Amino acid sequence: LAEALVQCSSRGVVHRDVKPENILLCSKECHTRIKLIDFGVAALHTPGTLRTDRAGTVEYTAPEVLDRAYGPEADIWSAGVVLYILLCGFPPFWAATDADLERKIRVASVDFRHPRWAAVSGGAKDLILRMLEKDPRKRISALEIFAHPWIREAESS
Repeated sequence: LAEALVQCSSRGVVHRDVKPENILLCSKECHTRIKLIDFGVAALHTPGTLRTDRAGTVEYTAPEVLDRAYGPEADIWSAGVVLYILLCGFPPFWAATDADLERKIRVASVDFRHPRWAAVSGGAKDLILRMLEKDPRKRISALEIFAHPWIREAESS
């Protein structure tokens, strides 16, 4: 997924709707490639500028998208939500209404207290925290994901 986001970013594209439904596995093999699909709400991004329109699915939306001032870093947030769900089975932020969910996305901390997180490595949690960093200027980039210790460890095993 990080590779797909690097490709998008290098072409000046912000996907704006990264979520499990838009990720396809190329085969059933363990180390298969993935494809990011549904570029229906994708937009071109000019470096040094911020987008001000909203798009995407609220559960995967970065705080800066809610605040209408974002760039490609928003896709990293969405991928972080996907990773969180893959590792525990539920999203990092949830609420009964979209308004409450948006508030939590903006202010709530990522929580690893649920028992399902007991078996997840500290490295995986660290990567999630870096992907779900509220400040997009401090958020890990798609390229930096490849150098993260948890990813490097997984690639070597």
